Parts: sequence; C-alpha cells; structure tokens
Amino acid sequence: MSLTCHFPHRSRAGRTHRVSGLSIVELLVGIAVGLFVLAGATMVASNQISDNKRLLLETQIQQDMRAAMDIIVRDIRRSGFSFHADRPQAVGGAVPVLNGYSPAGVLNAGTELEYTYSQETTASENNVADPDDFRGFRLQGEAIQVQLGQGKFQALTDPSVVRITTFTAIPAVTVLNLPTCPAPGPCPSANACGNQRIETRNIVLVMVGQALNDPSVQRRIDATVRVRNDRVCL
Repeated sequence: MSLTCHFPHRSRAGRTHRVSGLSIVELLVGIAVGLFVLAGATMVASNQISDNKRLLLETQIQQDMRAAMDIIVRDIRRSGFSFHADRPQAVGGAVPVLNGYSPAGVLNAGTELEYTYSQETTASENNVADPDDFRGFRLQGEAIQVQLGQGKFQALTDPSVVRITTFTAIPAVTVLNLPTCPAPGPCPSANACGNQRIETRNIVLVMVGQALNDPSVQRRIDATVRVRNDRVCL
C-alpha cells in the first residue's frame, strides 16, 4: 500500500518577498561624505572670491595712486618756469632778467611741496608770482591735496577708496660751476665769467596707501622727478 502526501498550495498573496535598499547607517555615511565634499567646494569658492576681491582692491588702489603720482610728477617738472627762462641775463652788462618764480620747495618735514610757475605763454609775462601761479601738493588727513592757486587746495585722491598714509618729498640739489668765457671774446658782464653756477634739482617722492575696507592691502610708489628749469646763480 503506497502513501501519497499532499501539501497545501500556498497562494501568491501569502508569499514573502525580501526588499533590498540602503540601511540607515549607509544613508548617514552617504550624507556625511556629501557634506564633506560640499564643505570643501564651499571653502574653495570662498577662497577664490576672497582672492578676486583682494586682487580688485590692489588693482584699484594701484591705479589711483599711480594716476595721482603721474599728475604730481608732471606738475613738479614745471616748477620755476618763466617765459623769460631763455634770457637769464641780458647781453652787454644790462640788468639781468631774474626769474620771479620759485622752484619746488619742501615744507612741513617733507609732507608738503610748494612752488610757482608762470601761466603765461606770451611776451606779456610780468615775471611775478601771481596768486594763480602757486602750485603744490600736501598730505592732509588721509588724502593728497593739490594747490590750484595760493591757499586753494582740493583733494587729488579719494579717501573713500584709498587712504594715503605716507607722502614725502626729499630734494636733491647738485651744484655745477659753469666754465669761464672762452678767449679771446670779452665777458658780457663781470658776473658772467667764472662766478656763475647752475643748480640741478631732483625731487624724490614716496607715496604709501592702503585700501579703505582692507588695511592689509597696501601699495607703495616711488618716483624721482627731474625739475626741468634749472636755477642759474650769479
């Protein structure tokens, strides 16, 4: 006699399925790795923005200071100019045509320059320093000011952009003795032979400035100005 075993049929609804996916630990590890990557990217972007900002500040104050220095150098070269500069002394022992304009002079421990030069370009030159003939530069507060007429100053640099912390001018004068009159021609006057000397003048300028919003951004500009109008001393 044979035995037959019957097993009850399990329906589809009763079957168990194993669902695959991320565990909570794996999810937390993934989030942590993502946060580290995001933090690194944020730091790189922040450093890049900071470097770009610093570069822009350096470029801006460099341009502003260079523009101011160029104006100062060009104007100092004109100090002492007179329309009669080509006639320092009349021929034949007449009264010399003296230059009524002063060369660049340093005041207030080297923080201020003052000089005069002629505004005339015709023979109507009066050879006298009028109020409008006064020029110069000075450090006032944290800005460099330019003098446009006697006692009339206005700002040359913008203190809301760059703070000028140092502005100095150091004169350097070289005296050269002029040679005596060549023989056999007579001297035009007693003072014209052997007693004349010429003074060549250089002005050494130093300017230091810093950005308004970032004092660590600093720049220094040095310049040496050769004053073109040499002074002849009798």
